[in-house]
Amino acid sequence: MKTQPPEVTHWMYFVNIPDIDPNRPIIWYAIISDDTFEKSTEYAKPLFDIDHINVEAGVAPMPDLAGLTFMSSDSVGCAKGYTGLRYPIGLKTYDLPAVRKVFNDIADMSNRNPEFAGSFFLLEGYSTHGVKAVDERSSAFPHRDDDILITSYIMYKPNASLDALAQEYGEKLREHLLAASHEPERLTAYVNYAHGIESLEAIYGWDEWRLEKLRGLKAKWDPQNRMRFYNPIV
Repeated sequence: MKTQPPEVTHWMYFVNIPDIDPNRPIIWYAIISDDTFEKSTEYAKPLFDIDHINVEAGVAPMPDLAGLTFMSSDSVGCAKGYTGLRYPIGLKTYDLPAVRKVFNDIADMSNRNPEFAGSFFLLEGYSTHGVKAVDERSSAFPHRDDDILITSYIMYKPNASLDALAQEYGEKLREHLLAASHEPERLTAYVNYAHGIESLEAIYGWDEWRLEKLRGLKAKWDPQNRMRFYNPIV
């Protein structure tokens, strides 16, 4: 990640595709680059050299990326008619034993509870050069030290009898990663993915001055607290 060019994003899924492997999830890995096709292909060569099932490479306009990464309005992650529970965590590095636990648990849960087989695990690796170039005390944004964003996305057809098990499942996957992280007592959770059970500190920062700064900005720009529908700061 320290050598990751600023124009490159690593985007991965652990996802169940029974036609490829009926027992375990597969790893879907994309290199998204704003560089030339030739330079991007050269950068991705180490991935091409790993045994793989399929490779797709090409050029697309920015608006097409949502569909290509299965994040468009009609893709499974955003489609209507499903219950979707997300459990994000920000990390500095990948802990391979913890990631292996996640992989194994996805396989186990999907086999024991096929209702959850549509769930997936999202690993986002953005370039952080610009984020880290900003003094971390200059704004209330709390997660400048994180290099990776990882999210368990538990999906199933609405069924109240599965809700508690789904939450237990999602929390367990995140806990594997948190326990192996640099600060296991301090979860960091991306606000737009947060499930709603996270503390304000996990979402908005563990420094009290950050929370106070955000509350001050909230009071200034939204004194009537109208924008409070999602993980509100107050």
